[in-house]
Amino acid sequence: MELVECEIVRLSEKKEVLIIEPNTVAAVAMTIIVVLQVLLAALSLKVGPNALLDFLRPWTVKNLKIWRVSQQIRFITTVTISIGILVMAWTIKNNPLLIILLGAAMMVTNSIFISIETYVLSKKDEYKE
Repeated sequence: MELVECEIVRLSEKKEVLIIEPNTVAAVAMTIIVVLQVLLAALSLKVGPNALLDFLRPWTVKNLKIWRVSQQIRFITTVTISIGILVMAWTIKNNPLLIILLGAAMMVTNSIFISIETYVLSKKDEYKE
């Protein structure tokens, strides 16, 4: 395992060496990404159909009710997935590539799930406008 060395200089002119593992840096980076992802999901609850915050599916663009439901589902599943990614990032610190791949797979699976769920909801009479 490769270590990164940083120098800390105190006022007393004694030098101490702080060792930071690169895998810890990767875990911190994943934590920041997850927090941003949850904030974007929360923001999408307040904004109408917007291609910057989510995929524009034809059935969600046509029906604002379905859009709201899809964003609620997205928020709940994003928070759940984010907790899973954080647990992986801080427990499997030896393999950052595995964390990135599993996190990406979880997000793609989430998008597919939301697409299927909202499509099924758009066919129900109670969600038709």
